Amino acid sequence: MGRRTISATAILAMLCFSSSLTSSVLAAGPSGASDSKSGSAAGSTASSPAASKGTMPRIMDFSAEWCVPCKKFAPTFDKVGKNYKNKVEFIHYDSEKGEGKVLADKYKVNSLPTIVFIDAKGNVSKYEKGILTEAELTKRTEDLLK
Repeated sequence: MGRRTISATAILAMLCFSSSLTSSVLAAGPSGASDSKSGSAAGSTASSPAASKGTMPRIMDFSAEWCVPCKKFAPTFDKVGKNYKNKVEFIHYDSEKGEGKVLADKYKVNSLPTIVFIDAKGNVSKYEKGILTEAELTKRTEDLLK
């Protein structure tokens, strides 16, 4: 049997994808806790309370500072977000800090990156775990607008 070696980068990437966050169910209703924009918006500048409460679809990217795949995905998320400015709110959340942690718990995010797609009514329409290509994210965004 041959010996296999794994690079530190590969190990870190595996840890990112299998990272387990504490999951808990919040007692909030279907629209959830207040999503008052403490995450950083990508492409969209919608900051009105109405936009945060379901009049505009949202795509939330959950990541962490230490997550290498998350950092690789961020420019793609930002680029697609700019293409849908004023149609879809694209928001980055750090799943280990502040509101990002609360929302990661609410949406039961247990690996990074995780992208949560919320329709205009405030309902989760899709979860994606891992990195999406620009074409895949664009397709999922178009599907969200249908």
